[in-house]
Amino acid sequence: MKISISYPPIINSDGQKAMVSQNRNVQFFKRPTYLLPVIQGQAATWLRDMGYEIFWDDGNSQLKSFDQWYRGLVTENPDVVVFESTTPVMKFYWNLIKKLKSDLPQSIVIMTGYHSMRKPEETL
Repeated sequence: MKISISYPPIINSDGQKAMVSQNRNVQFFKRPTYLLPVIQGQAATWLRDMGYEIFWDDGNSQLKSFDQWYRGLVTENPDVVVFESTTPVMKFYWNLIKKLKSDLPQSIVIMTGYHSMRKPEETL
């Protein structure tokens, strides 16, 4: 089973990229800034050690455009896609998941983060 732990590049109208890892607040950065998603990194290592194939896909740290990131994810064709999100960017993720389910209908999408945990019915 292939599991993608994925961070799409989310870019606002000022050209700043959103970082959603490590705290409860979305932060937008103009200069390249990388916040390691520690919990997801630990999960990836644990899953890898259990024998799962892991596709670590951090579009921000890899300096990918959204289109590059998306094409790469679809090409990898993972069985499971894990996203982390917070409230300010949930609409972005809902739209992304709708598109992704159209292109990868067999993939299971797992949302992590405070908004998904607090209001799962909005994402289901």
